[in-house]
Amino acid sequence: IRVAMTHSLFDSRRSAVELIRDSQHGKSAYLLSEALTHSCHHTASLAAGVLLELAENVAADSTPWASSSKPKPHGQLEYVSSAVVRSLTSWSLHFRNEVVLAAILLADSIEDELFKLADDVRSPISRALNNAVAGAQDPRLVGYCVRALRCAPLREAAIKCLANMSSPAAEAAMADHAWLLLDPDIRRACSKIVKGPGIDHDSHDLRVRSPNRKRALVRMIAAAGGKSGGKADRLSELALGVDPTAMRAAFWKLVLNDYERSEATLQAIASRGRSTYSQLATMELRRRRGKRLAPDGKRKEHTPAQPFKPTQPKHESDSAFEPFWLECDALDAPQRKELARKVADGLPGFDQHLRNKWNPEDTDSQIRVLKIVEDVGHIQGFQTEIHEAAESQNVVLRSMAVRLLGMFGDAKSHRLIRRALDDTDSRVQANAVESYAKSSQAHSAPTEAATQLRQMVNAKSNRVRANAIMALLQMRVRDGAESLLKMLNSPSSGHRTSALWVVEHLNLALMMERLMTLAESDPDIRVKRRAQRIAEKFHFQEHQRMMSGESKSSTQQGAVH
Repeated sequence: IRVAMTHSLFDSRRSAVELIRDSQHGKSAYLLSEALTHSCHHTASLAAGVLLELAENVAADSTPWASSSKPKPHGQLEYVSSAVVRSLTSWSLHFRNEVVLAAILLADSIEDELFKLADDVRSPISRALNNAVAGAQDPRLVGYCVRALRCAPLREAAIKCLANMSSPAAEAAMADHAWLLLDPDIRRACSKIVKGPGIDHDSHDLRVRSPNRKRALVRMIAAAGGKSGGKADRLSELALGVDPTAMRAAFWKLVLNDYERSEATLQAIASRGRSTYSQLATMELRRRRGKRLAPDGKRKEHTPAQPFKPTQPKHESDSAFEPFWLECDALDAPQRKELARKVADGLPGFDQHLRNKWNPEDTDSQIRVLKIVEDVGHIQGFQTEIHEAAESQNVVLRSMAVRLLGMFGDAKSHRLIRRALDDTDSRVQANAVESYAKSSQAHSAPTEAATQLRQMVNAKSNRVRANAIMALLQMRVRDGAESLLKMLNSPSSGHRTSALWVVEHLNLALMMERLMTLAESDPDIRVKRRAQRIAEKFHFQEHQRMMSGESKSSTQQGAVH
């Protein structure tokens, strides 16, 4: 095929392109990208059309990624994506619109390269991308449009493209890409979306059938922009609707976001007999009124020593707790934390409800209990359960419990932490290092603690090593600074990434020179971008300090210096 693609006869080149098209041979896609710059216009046109066809086929076979830790493309997708990226870099030599459309369809696998080119002021690719989506209503473009929200040159055109879509297929695609809200840049940019598939007020009922898609689309509605009143009206409409899934999801969004215009909806739900959600709506209304009446607006601190005095019948309290218990796993960490604190403030006997959910034979329920306990800050009241979980066979549960052990000062907690330092799982070890550094034993015997942490600096796991270095820096031990510098200069990209995490976590602005070196010349693109982001963050903080006249010194910076 390679020989035929470079043959002097057009018929030979056409046969080679048609063979790639008929066989759908992704490994040969790079030959199509090379043919785009051929002197023969017909050859370039054929190659561009087949490259777009390959992109359409592999995009149809792939599904939206389910998490923010997206895996690398593989198989046919990898080869076609690589060919499209090569074609984009040479776009100014051929100006084929088919390549732009192929890049839009494969945005989920080439977004880093695509948006880097679009951000380059010297490249005309951003204008071509904006022209390609102008007026389009193809639901396959939804994924690209949502991702393009984080790229300034593409944002306005992407928002207009979403506003033109209203089909059920576009609503389903919008729901499938709601997980992208995990990206803070996309979540912030979503506030500029006023109209879109399933989002605007004229959409009425959700047309997606899957319960998961309904919940995801409600998350997109809550993240979208426009006037808060209009958003509250849209969520209120769903909360008062007949669809139970959309009703539950919209209800929790109204509770979490504290919309002023949602009180009428909450009152309407509260008046619906003695259902579970009517009781929760009543609790939320009481909480809001109490918050307005509080002179300082501060949240009441939890006092575990106080005896529990129920103010409502036990069965009503149980039925009010149950929806929160079922819903909390569907929320991301910040939303779950905010909702848990609201429910804990408004529900008598909240801790007792959590203890009733603690099932030694169900690790999922134990993990959920510990998450909620950490969210509401009631850790001291669950010492027995945390000790039990720290000895569990389940790694996730054990790791979570070990992270919380540093909050206790008793001998058993210290013993469990020391045992976890030798755990076979690196996650447990890393959390044990963090807890050990926080524990009262480390503060009372700093020399012994420093000796123990020096041993952990040589661990195989980057995360364990990073936590140990961070703990040594906080204790002002010289070995921590030396180890950090070694990790920053390590040939391993994993070591450098972990070292950057320490630099950012401890706000070590004195490392700016090394940060700039990594940001300019690191061979690993992920390390390079992370260093750039941290350097920009430190520059902004320096500007803020100069404006406010604050001192630039800090304990951790002095340790590294």
